[in-house]
Amino acid sequence: MKESFQSLFKPFVFANGVRLSNRIVMAPMTHSSSNADGTVSEAELRYYARRAGNAGMVITGSAAVAPNGGFPGSAAADRDELIPGLSALAAAIQGKGAKAVLQIAHGGRKCPPFIPDIVSASPVPEREGAVVPRELAEEETPEETLTPGITLADTLELVEAIAAERLDYLHVSQNDFWSVPNGESGGRTYVEIIQERAGGQIPVIGAGSIRAAEEAVRALQSGIPLIALGRELVMEPDWLEKIAQGRENEIRTTLSRHDQHRLAIPDPLWGIIMRVPGWFPVEPEA
Repeated sequence: MKESFQSLFKPFVFANGVRLSNRIVMAPMTHSSSNADGTVSEAELRYYARRAGNAGMVITGSAAVAPNGGFPGSAAADRDELIPGLSALAAAIQGKGAKAVLQIAHGGRKCPPFIPDIVSASPVPEREGAVVPRELAEEETPEETLTPGITLADTLELVEAIAAERLDYLHVSQNDFWSVPNGESGGRTYVEIIQERAGGQIPVIGAGSIRAAEEAVRALQSGIPLIALGRELVMEPDWLEKIAQGRENEIRTTLSRHDQHRLAIPDPLWGIIMRVPGWFPVEPEA
């Protein structure tokens, strides 16, 4: 391994004592591959296990915190019967040496129109002609909305709540970003409440346009403590391993149309990759 890459392998310790073996995080990405009832699928387990050995921490795709807050193919975390599947997901990740993080979310007005009770911070539709969401009631505070109804303390070390990148979920506009309906909860925003619960100890994770080892190192040198990789770990599950072995030139940066099974990519996610131009760099058919 090149000496300049050693910072990628430096451990990181959270304020609560949770220790990561390296500075690479698998970013949360939509995979649409959970079972229809919100339980974790076998394909989902294989997908995360294939990548967990090359990250200090794996953040799952979003799990709904309420029956009216999810999307087709997303996991759920709103009732006790889901614990076995979430425990299996955590074990699949932890078994490869990474810390398991559950991303929780409520889709708000972004939820599909067939959901019977679409809610948001205010009765403003996502776009013209879309369903007008029901404004959250006073008792439906962020504490309730963003807290799963199940206990995961013995399963997952950390929980991540969707915030800055999801401006359309439970907010109205950037001017009242993640504002609490009717000014409840002392005027605090969702992000402030999350920070408060974490004792203000939420580290910054750099993400976006980081593909090569050199780019990740430069981000760390700028003061960002953790680097999140999304598409890179989908295309190259052995990203960090190849760097450790001095094989960084062998890291795959494109997908072949024949890569699905080799990379343990579930059918729904593979279908999206193939249908959405430009999302992943896909090699043209010969």
